[in-house]
Amino acid sequence: MTYLIILAIIILFGIYLARKNPKQHFLFLFSLVLYFVYCFLGPLKSYRTGNYEKLGGNYFDYFDYGIQIYCLAVFTFIISYFIGFSYFKKEKRKLANFTLNKKAKYYLYGFFLIVTFVVYRFRQENQSDQIEGIFNYMLFFADSLILAFAIFYYEKKQNFIIITLTVITFFYFLFLGFRYRVILLFIAFFYMLLIQNKVKLSTIIKSVVFVYFFAFIINFISVNRQVFKDRNFDAVEISQESPDEMSGYDYFLHQTDNYSTDFNVLKYMNKYKVAHDYGSSMFLHILIRITPASLYLHNKKPEIPQQEIIKNCFNSIGGQESGAAVTNIFAYYIAFGIFGVVFFMSVLALVLAYFSKKLNLDFTRNRIIIVFVAMVLFQIITRGFFPQEFTLIVYLYITLKLFYKKIKNDRYTYKYTNSL
Repeated sequence: MTYLIILAIIILFGIYLARKNPKQHFLFLFSLVLYFVYCFLGPLKSYRTGNYEKLGGNYFDYFDYGIQIYCLAVFTFIISYFIGFSYFKKEKRKLANFTLNKKAKYYLYGFFLIVTFVVYRFRQENQSDQIEGIFNYMLFFADSLILAFAIFYYEKKQNFIIITLTVITFFYFLFLGFRYRVILLFIAFFYMLLIQNKVKLSTIIKSVVFVYFFAFIINFISVNRQVFKDRNFDAVEISQESPDEMSGYDYFLHQTDNYSTDFNVLKYMNKYKVAHDYGSSMFLHILIRITPASLYLHNKKPEIPQQEIIKNCFNSIGGQESGAAVTNIFAYYIAFGIFGVVFFMSVLALVLAYFSKKLNLDFTRNRIIIVFVAMVLFQIITRGFFPQEFTLIVYLYITLKLFYKKIKNDRYTYKYTNSL
């Protein structure tokens, strides 16, 4: 419990440092919220219930060691962020360089049609949870579509068609059980609520209502996920009750239990002297991911060391089939050990500090970039598999490039309606 208290103090210390300008430090505070949920509340549940098992793997002996690594990682993240933030120079430019592309709506319609095609195909074959190959890459346009919607709403260009497509897309995600994409939608619209309103009582009330509604939706999707996949709509439950007699709080933490995978990985690698993969999973498999299987022996791509370690750490059939994920902290640990944790948490912090310091939030495109980074950040922290995160970055970057065009006239002054 001592190390959990230390971790809580470290997170509160970071929040305290960012208290004066939460809008500018949004990415940093968003990260701390995720680390609070995934690295503090989750382990606190294990401590409170005395349950230190997952899929047959018991991590009790490595619980404190795992929390120590979390403490080191988050502390490194906080210190590196504020060092970087103080070092980077604020952008002084007062003129905008980009404007919304007139063809943007057609790109949005194209993304929507691609996603609709993939959804229709896999609902017909009842394979929405086993999307592979070219269709998996096509489905990434769902993430592009989220950013596209955000652009239209932030630019105040939404109309009846855009709103209708947003609602349809939301139901796509709902009925296919795409919780993480619902969360990405939430991130985009929550940041819009935050950035376009002054911090006052009405904004706080709106935020609380928004978060409560979001929590209800995520719980609704989680409880009915299999029901939606089986298209057995008569069995849909519209309530806040959670399965297995868990409280809503415990069920929420059950969906964010990466820590238990982290600690099983820590035990497995230390107990059996498993070698680190030295960045193979993080970097080499980006290339392997985008190349055809025909280039490899027996038309089979090499196994991903990170995923093999995760599967083996549970020492159970359930663990082999679970698809469990680690946090980014232990993705770095798998790659390079404690050094990897310190180094890559520092790099992540410096990247966030750069965007937070450089971007003038009076310009709408810069706000969209913050949403872009936040979407990627959620994947980085909660899934911890860099090739997938890199793919997401590529799709979102393509969207940003398509939807905005550079202004050639240097005298053009950007018109905005919501300043900080």
